[in-house]
Amino acid sequence: MNYWIGSEVDNVKITLQSISGATVREIEGPGERGLNLVEIAPRPSFGRGFGGMDPDAAQEVPLVAGSYLLTVVYGDTSETTTVELRPDPRRMR
Repeated sequence: MNYWIGSEVDNVKITLQSISGATVREIEGPGERGLNLVEIAPRPSFGRGFGGMDPDAAQEVPLVAGSYLLTVVYGDTSETTTVELRPDPRRMR
């Protein structure tokens, strides 16, 4: 996901919620001026290389195709929009 920030901020919080309002992902993003990029993984990350289980991933569930509310908060600004997650056509056989 890409987002634009007009001036540098200390932190950016990105929240993905189901349409009913249940939070399914919360991530911190870069607060650099300009275009920023974060990845919202559709599947939880169940490992840290050889370090074992990621304790935060245990709370995540795989995302399914459908509509979600996406909120980006930085400084005094909060922007929310609806996004559509589509199935991967390579897996639709």
